[in-house]
This record gives sequence, structure tokens and C-alpha cells, in this order.
Amino acid sequence: MPALSHLHMDPEHPVPRVSDGLMLADLPSEAVTELARAAGPETGSLLQVVEVRHVGGEMRRFRPGNGALAAVDAEYGLHAVGMVATPQAAQAVGYGVAAVMSAMAPWAAGQTYLNFTETSRDPRGFFTPQAYERLRRIKATVDPADLIRANHAIPPARPAPVSAPARDHAIPQPTG
Repeated sequence: MPALSHLHMDPEHPVPRVSDGLMLADLPSEAVTELARAAGPETGSLLQVVEVRHVGGEMRRFRPGNGALAAVDAEYGLHAVGMVATPQAAQAVGYGVAAVMSAMAPWAAGQTYLNFTETSRDPRGFFTPQAYERLRRIKATVDPADLIRANHAIPPARPAPVSAPARDHAIPQPTG
């Protein structure tokens, strides 16, 4: 078990990097060709890793009780990363990451996955509409002032407007 953290060969210590990810609904041969074009050596990209993982199967199976993100409706996860030592390298790697994400956008799944998303995204893309609204209601209950923040913030639900109670009869008017 202690060696499990070395399986992916991630650095043991924090490393400055630029990265992002995307979930893919499918990976036809056209997508593989486009990925190779966008991330291949002829682009001059400074990316160290462009990884495609098969995530279908168990990750796609919805199980009641699995929480707000009970399943991810995608077949593949894409992740692109490059280490950066200078601001110029950060900009160049950022362009490379953006080029890969843009090239693969036609095959993007409708849902994305928090662990592979490192840029600002609309948080509705991580959850089903029902789960997102439930999270907003929970946020409104436990943090109505929206003080607790996250990388992909979920705003508290706004309370429903209070309407006047229905009346069965006319309001008596003063006479005189």
C-alpha cells in the first residue's frame, strides 16, 4: 500500500505547474488524431504529460447514496500538464494546455470531474441539475452568507419570495 502513491509517478513534493482536464464522451480515431496534432512534438509544446484515462465502467455507474457526484457520464478523462520554472514558461505551458483542451472540445462530455479540472468552470458542469440545486439548498442552510469558499464555488440558493396569504373574503373597510 505505501508504494501506491508512486504508481502514477507524480512528484512527491509540490511542483509549480499549469494543468487542466476534460472529460470525454468518446474517443474516436479523429479525436486521437486531433490530440496528437495539438500536443505532439511538432507543436513545440512544453507539456510533460498528456494523459487519456478510460474512466467508464464503475465511475459511470450511478448508485443511490454515492453523494452529490454519484457518477460521471464520460468514457475518458483527459489531463494535460507541464511544469513551470518561470513566468514565461507558465505562459507557454498554459497555451499548450489550452490548445489541447480546445482541440478536444468537440468530444467533451456534458459533465466534468472536479479532480481533473484546474481552471475556473461553471460548477453546474460537475453535477446533475438536481444535485446542483440540492447543494445550493444545503449551502443556503449551512452558509447563507456564502463565507465558505471553494475552487468551484456553489452559491447558496435564494429563498423563495414570500407571498401574502390567500384570503377567502374581502378585507373589512372602515365605514363612516
